[in-house]
Amino acid sequence: RRIHLSVLNKSKHPLCVAVTSIAGSLYASNASSIETILPVVDRLRQLHQDNPHIAGICLALGLLTFSLHKQGLKSVSQLRQELVKQWLQDVINQDVSQVERVAKLTGLLSMVGSEQTLIPIQGSSVMTGSDLNVSEVITTVMKIVVDTNDLGLQSIGAWLLGHLYLSACAVAENRSAVPANYSHLPESSILRAVIDFLLEAGRLGPESVDPRSVVAALESLKLKAVLPPLNWTALLSPFMRVNFGEKVKALSLQIAASQMASSPSATMFMSSWLTPPLFTSLQRDTQVVLHQSMPDIIRTTTPSVVKSYLEHSCLPAFTQGRDTTVQLSILQGLCAALAVDDPPAGVTLLLLEITKQLYHVLTDDFNVPLLHSMAECLAQVPDDVMDSIIVADFADASTQVKGSFVRCHLVATGRQPLSLLNYMIDASFNTDYWKHDISMWLLAHCLASFSKAEGEQSELQVRQQWLLELLGHTHSLVTGAMPLAPTAAAKTKIISYAINVVTCAILTLTFPANAELDFWGLHSHVFVSRPDSPLDTSYLAVPSLQMLYADMAKYLPVAVDILFRKPWDVVLPKIFNWLMTLLEQSEVSPIDTRISYAALMALRHGQEMRQASTWTKAAILFEY
Repeated sequence: RRIHLSVLNKSKHPLCVAVTSIAGSLYASNASSIETILPVVDRLRQLHQDNPHIAGICLALGLLTFSLHKQGLKSVSQLRQELVKQWLQDVINQDVSQVERVAKLTGLLSMVGSEQTLIPIQGSSVMTGSDLNVSEVITTVMKIVVDTNDLGLQSIGAWLLGHLYLSACAVAENRSAVPANYSHLPESSILRAVIDFLLEAGRLGPESVDPRSVVAALESLKLKAVLPPLNWTALLSPFMRVNFGEKVKALSLQIAASQMASSPSATMFMSSWLTPPLFTSLQRDTQVVLHQSMPDIIRTTTPSVVKSYLEHSCLPAFTQGRDTTVQLSILQGLCAALAVDDPPAGVTLLLLEITKQLYHVLTDDFNVPLLHSMAECLAQVPDDVMDSIIVADFADASTQVKGSFVRCHLVATGRQPLSLLNYMIDASFNTDYWKHDISMWLLAHCLASFSKAEGEQSELQVRQQWLLELLGHTHSLVTGAMPLAPTAAAKTKIISYAINVVTCAILTLTFPANAELDFWGLHSHVFVSRPDSPLDTSYLAVPSLQMLYADMAKYLPVAVDILFRKPWDVVLPKIFNWLMTLLEQSEVSPIDTRISYAALMALRHGQEMRQASTWTKAAILFEY
């Protein structure tokens, strides 16, 4: 809500400070986003311009910009510099009224931290002023206290300096707030001994302490349980600075990530290594550990830190690098972060945005582990967001494999209905760049997994309805009722591919009436289980893509014979008419014509084939 201020009603002046404290605390705890906090800053700035003599507004504006700057929101730096420059001039200007000088003096001190206890911020230094000259501010106020002839201004300046000192000593970040070791635990405590050893190892360095001993000690701290309060920054920072080895660095980050939820110092430690300069200094395996800790990162760090990490540490791995291991760790970490229950509101939009960006820059290589992880990320986002991400698929050849895989994965795992495949199948009919072998491999395994899954999405009626719709759609394509796009391949080739698709659909969707899916080389684990490594693609060779695509249509007579089994016999009239239509078309290739006639003969015991006129028509079509 906007801050409404009446100058005549001074009881409302503290409202500015109250709103500032609430807004700053919400942002510090990831409960509010940048889009929510910046309007509060703008409103306070406008109120200050209209009422420069009100101390409550100056104090609130200084406090909020101070806390936001400590949390890494760089967009307030220019405003801070402008205000401090103007206020420094006004507090020593004799032409400015006393009440205005007092107000700006109050704001000046709050700008450098006099009220920082009102907005506790985890993991930042006591007095952060990299964009300000804090010494100049304090020197100016001390000059006012010593040299001014205004007793009232002198008294207020002295009081504010004392208040600033008290605030600096009382913040939760003070070293005395968190123990540096576990000396309060019994001497027999193993935990105390481990921490004491690590503190000593960090002080002495790898020249005096065997790194293998440090690894063993850190391994013992890899617990999911919350450990007693400790200054994790002081404990772990030496292992990141001194060369104990990459294994020690990775373990240090893992331990800090496990304690972030309960320890501000662990959050501060992790946040520092998420910044681009420090992050890029890490080796690949250590970066992987950070990426896999993304669920812990988004729960505790500020939105600005998360945003910087996603944009400068995650996205470049796809746009500038080709390291599959790092890319896979990012997608796996992102998937786990998207699955977090009740995530902070300030980072939800950031996660959705980075998911969209990573999907668009992901290459179209047939890398199953990467595509699997990307599909798992899309499974975690709302349907409307997913639709907006994949809507541009199949515009050209660069998105065929990626767009096909994620659709097949989402359908195979029961996250989306069969209708999600419709756009992919339409694109395969209307583009000349389509890789039909890969498409058939994906479609066959998708429908096989879908048929074996349990749930509303894969119910018998749903599968029957989709198969009937597919027959109707391909019937329109064959007869010309549905015109092909100018970019489509030759119609003979498209009809041949349509026969493959229909054959594949019948063989897979009729499970368990057709229980021989494994005989056809169709294994449900392709989409259901996560590959163990970026190179785990051994199942791609059995059967080969080319064999599967070339042989699928040949099994159409076998496929239609399955339809005699209940409850699939309801499809028989539709498939009979579909085959008759194929035999009537001159654009069907001779091979596909013979296959269609053989399939029609497989239906000779059906109700539709008992009429002499039907037999005669079929014989004439075949002879023709």
